Amino acid sequence: MAGNDIAVVIPVFREAGNVAWIIGELHHHLSGYDWEVVFVDDDSDDGTPDVVRFHARTDERVRLVLRVHERGLATAGTAGMLTTKSRCIVLMDGDGQHDPRYIPDLIGPIAREEADIVSAARGLDRLDGAALNLRRRYLSSIANWMAGAFLRRPVSDPMSGFFAISAEAFNRSVRRLCRRL
Repeated sequence: MAGNDIAVVIPVFREAGNVAWIIGELHHHLSGYDWEVVFVDDDSDDGTPDVVRFHARTDERVRLVLRVHERGLATAGTAGMLTTKSRCIVLMDGDGQHDPRYIPDLIGPIAREEADIVSAARGLDRLDGAALNLRRRYLSSIANWMAGAFLRRPVSDPMSGFFAISAEAFNRSVRRLCRRL
């Protein structure tokens, strides 16, 4: 069974059109790793769970966590992270805004035991309209809150919704994190 090194957890809702692309990109950029991808779907009505199941039937690296009566990005990410046996967990969005080619850069410091959590940030030298919209501010606040729970101190905008964390650090922190969800 795949996934001893890296689990890529991807909360999805109505992302059927992105699933195949993401899986293809993961195969390309993670070819030297033992990895898995866990799509956590909040009962999408566009066929996203069926697309993930289709790929899972022929690729042991692909898994689905279907949440029928739950909603929410933070709890979906946590649910997916709890299902994996991997040593390193990457969380990324399923809408294509996070490029899987950067995953090896995220996991490097964790694999070398230089960090417990590594964040990807894009465009810090330029802010565009997308970075400032309501959805982005909401996602940023969730990321800040999660980072604060893991680090045990308040943080302000240290990361995007694209980050890697050691499974050991996540498992040490998850109970404090879940009390706040």
